[in-house]
Amino acid sequence: MSSTADNDRSHWETLWHDTLWELATGGSWLPLRTTTQVPLVVVTAWNPGSQRLPDAVNTARDAVLQAEIQALGCHYVRARGRSPDGQWCEEGWQFPHLPSRTHWLLQRYGQLAGLVTDARGAHYCWSECWSGLLPAR
Repeated sequence: MSSTADNDRSHWETLWHDTLWELATGGSWLPLRTTTQVPLVVVTAWNPGSQRLPDAVNTARDAVLQAEIQALGCHYVRARGRSPDGQWCEEGWQFPHLPSRTHWLLQRYGQLAGLVTDARGAHYCWSECWSGLLPAR
């Protein structure tokens, strides 16, 4: 990985540092557990490459992602990441993390990364083509 890629990943990790990760449980949002025995990942179809899309487009993309996760036979739960100030929120799905499947879905939906939780804690799984998805700064 190049130093430019390292710097870009560091930029995004810093930007996402304060993200509040939550799961939908019993009609409310609860904090996502950052350590899990079975590796899990949160993937969203919203706002590919961190470029805002209209809500209707995000909702339609989300429905397709949900159908694909279901077709893959995965158990999944509604999840989201949001900024503390409420200015940014992306809903997605948490399901078992299998690196090849996660990378495929991240690329398919134009996502920079997915949040993985496992026995080591929470960390990002970067899309293999993530650097080409970064918006101009």
